[in-house]
Amino acid sequence: MDIQPPLTLLAAGALLGALPAVAQRIEHPAALRVQGEELGRFRLLRGDPPAKHYPEAARRQGIDGVVIVDVMINETGQVLEAQVISETPRNQGFGIAALDAAKTFEFENPLRRWVVFTLTIEFLP
Repeated sequence: MDIQPPLTLLAAGALLGALPAVAQRIEHPAALRVQGEELGRFRLLRGDPPAKHYPEAARRQGIDGVVIVDVMINETGQVLEAQVISETPRNQGFGIAALDAAKTFEFENPLRRWVVFTLTIEFLP
């Protein structure tokens, strides 16, 4: 199954310079951080579209949001951990909604090892 939620894997350096200095990145000794052109190999196979987790108050007010998330996947592509790096706007529930959506994602993992990468999840009313 190939779904196309508003989801973007970030290329190396894209938007990362604008991230707050306090953002916690996922780091694990067994996981390889993948970025740049290598991200194209990690196709989303299944998972909830972000719209399913849209914060209801934000939806009613017509507020859209963008969340940058670090994810760590296992050898089979299942998300083991997700961490919000930034969310815009803040305090509208988009960070939690993005984590809820990310936890349902499964990716094609051609490396067959634990991998960490950054993605952007958009919420559009």
